[in-house]
Amino acid sequence: MIDNRVMMTCDLDNATPIQVIHAVEIFKGMGIPVTYFSTGDYVVMNEVAEMYPRRVCPHPYMSGVGQKSQEFDDRLNKARFNYPEAMGYRCHGHTDSAWIQMAMVKRGFEWESNMCCHLEEDLAETMLFSGLRRFPVWLEDDDWM
Repeated sequence: MIDNRVMMTCDLDNATPIQVIHAVEIFKGMGIPVTYFSTGDYVVMNEVAEMYPRRVCPHPYMSGVGQKSQEFDDRLNKARFNYPEAMGYRCHGHTDSAWIQMAMVKRGFEWESNMCCHLEEDLAETMLFSGLRRFPVWLEDDDWM
């Protein structure tokens, strides 16, 4: 359990390379470690992943995909392929299911951040049935910014 600590994450949904580099420089200059979630194959994110291999994690689109479909496996395999050293993930739209969790554990992931708690106090990591650790999100830009 981590006490009295803030973890900063950024979802990079369609961010431009200039925005990504600017965000990385701002947080680095302030000494704030950030985990970045990337939805796709962005060259700039590959560069950030080279500098901070475990701080760039996949942010796959999983909603509307049947869990026993080839598309389900393809999307999760791509998430692991794009960021092979990532230990965590956050699905786009905070999509979650037992199938996703088990499939991500199978691919070597150790934690996820798929629960948005909307400004609740005293959030803590939890252990899920799948063996993944869950780090909830306190502020989510889709609703608050």
